[in-house]
Amino acid sequence: MKRAMILICAALAAASCSGKERAAAPLAVTVEPVVSALKAGELSYTANIIPAERVDLAFRIGGYVDSVLMRGGRKIQEGDSVSKGTVLVTLRGRDYMDKLTQARGALGEAQAYFDCADKDYLRASRLYGKNSLTKPEMDGATAKFKAAKSKLEAARALVSDAELALSDSRLKAPISGSILARLIEPGDLAGPGSPAFVIGDISSVKAVFGVPDGVVKKLKIGQEAEVKLDAVPGRVFKAGIARINPAADSRGRVFDVEVRIPNAGLEIKPGMAVSVVLGGDGEKSLYIPVSAVTKPDRGQQWLAVYVAEKTPEGYIARLRRVETGGFSGNRVEVLSGLKEGEKVIIKGANLAVDGQAVSVAE
Repeated sequence: MKRAMILICAALAAASCSGKERAAAPLAVTVEPVVSALKAGELSYTANIIPAERVDLAFRIGGYVDSVLMRGGRKIQEGDSVSKGTVLVTLRGRDYMDKLTQARGALGEAQAYFDCADKDYLRASRLYGKNSLTKPEMDGATAKFKAAKSKLEAARALVSDAELALSDSRLKAPISGSILARLIEPGDLAGPGSPAFVIGDISSVKAVFGVPDGVVKKLKIGQEAEVKLDAVPGRVFKAGIARINPAADSRGRVFDVEVRIPNAGLEIKPGMAVSVVLGGDGEKSLYIPVSAVTKPDRGQQWLAVYVAEKTPEGYIARLRRVETGGFSGNRVEVLSGLKEGEKVIIKGANLAVDGQAVSVAE
C-alpha cells in the first residue's frame, strides 16, 4: 500500500510538471528585419528637411477678415492637414457683392444700348446701300455702333473683375498638404499681397546640401541615398537624388544636391536635421542592430544572432552563426549567415534558447 501511494504521488508530480511545460508561455521578444543598405563611407552630409512643395498663400485683394476655417471647434492651425480647394479664410464679402451687383446693372444698360445701336447700324447699312442715306449719316450710325460695342465690352470686363474679386475674397488651398503657418486672424485688415497661410506637401520631403567638385562628378540623378534622423533613431529612410546644381555656389564653391525622401507616414517633419549618406560606389550590404549580436558560448570567439523563424505553430528562436563587418551608427554589417528580410531578435536574445517558442513584437 505504501509503495502504491509513492507511485501515485510520483505520477501526479510528473503530470504536474508536464502540465507546467505545456502551459509555459512563449518568450516575449522584439525583432527587426535584416536590411540592405548602402555601405557607409565618407560621403555623408548634414542638411535640414524642407517640404517637397511649399506655397505661401496671400490675398490678391484687400478687406477685413470675416472668418477662418474651423476644425473641431477651433481655428485651423499649424500641423492640420487640408485638401486642395478647401476654403481657409474668407474676407467680408458684402462690399464685393455690392460691386458685383453694380457691375451687372451697368452691363444690362450697356447691353440695351448696344442692341439699339446694332439695330440702327443694320438699318443704316441697308439704306446706305440703296443710296437712301447720306455718308455723314452712315458714319454717325457706325460710330454709335462702335461706341456701344466698346461700352458693352468694358461692362463685361467690370463684371468679370467683380466676380473674380468676390471669388478671391475666399482664399482656397492650392495644394493638398499641411498647414505650416497661419498668419491671419478674424478681424484683421488684410491688404493685397498680405500673407495668410504657408502650406507644405510633406508626403514627400527633401533635403539640400552642398558637395565639392570632386564628389559632384560621381553623382547622377536617380542615384540612391540614405537618410538618418536623430529624431527617429534606428531608422534608415530611402531617398534618391532629384537635382544636382550644374553651377557651384560662388561663396562656398560647392554644388547643391537635392534628395527626395518619401514620407507617407509623415514621420519626417520640416526643420529636422538629417544625415544623408550617398555611398560613393553605390555598393550595398546587409545590416542589423548591434543589440541583436550575441556570443552564445563564452569559450567561443564566434558571434551569433537569434532569428525568429515562423512555423505553423508560431515563431521559434533559431541560433544563427554570423560574420560581421564594419559599423554604421548603431548597426553592424553582416558579411554572412543572414538574408535580407529575416527577423533577428534584438530584445530578449540573452534569455532565448535555440528552438524555444517566442512571441514576436516588431
